[in-house]
Amino acid sequence: MLRLFGWIFLAAGLGSALWSGARAVSGADGWRLMGLDEVWFRLHAPSFGLLQPAIERHVDPDLWFDLVFPILQVPALLSLGGLGLALLLLSRLWRR
Repeated sequence: MLRLFGWIFLAAGLGSALWSGARAVSGADGWRLMGLDEVWFRLHAPSFGLLQPAIERHVDPDLWFDLVFPILQVPALLSLGGLGLALLLLSRLWRR
């Protein structure tokens, strides 16, 4: 199961890089890797819009600016691809 999720996250990270490359070729805004926040917003804007108020209201207002927002600024290739590689490595180590 870890291996399956590892491949899914790795494919999502590479897909976000391809999406960024396609936008750069089309001349949208030059080459830059999209962050997790931008990918999430483009995939499902209503849930992304509810995230900040929910965290600030129900958990802690400082948590948004100190932890969640910086994590969402990380490029999706690094975060999703890194998570995918970590899961693949764990599945390989677990199988031995």
